[in-house]
Amino acid sequence: MAGIHVDMGKTPQLMKRIPETKKSYIRGQMEAGFHFVSKINVYPPERHGPAMFQSHDEMKAFFAQLREGKIDVPYVRGISPSSERLGQKWQVRKSANRVSIQNKASYASKVQGKMQHPYHKKTGWKTVETVLRAEIVTMVRIISRRVYADLTAR
Repeated sequence: MAGIHVDMGKTPQLMKRIPETKKSYIRGQMEAGFHFVSKINVYPPERHGPAMFQSHDEMKAFFAQLREGKIDVPYVRGISPSSERLGQKWQVRKSANRVSIQNKASYASKVQGKMQHPYHKKTGWKTVETVLRAEIVTMVRIISRRVYADLTAR
């Protein structure tokens, strides 16, 4: 699983004094989360060509899974039985004081997470960290604008 968690830390204690600010902050986090998902769930162009094995053991594991029917060749995004539809699995969820963004595809961490396989890097898959670095300023602005808009609307 790949994902990020936004923890409000001590902010909830301060927000008890202003309940509407807490709601606005959470709404802003949700909006920022949806913005993040719109950037991370973009598929790179399809690439056709030979697989790049990093080791002999990796190659053996690939062909063992192929024999067992766990891997489809040729693999077709979103159609092959082993596809978990990675781009569609991104979710933004809210709990009491936290907004989580995560992907439930079993292979998400190997495609877009910290354990990204070199093949996926070479074929253009963006990692969570890369997208977060690129979008963090925008995400903070989204949260700030939501809180400001809600507080000045009253």
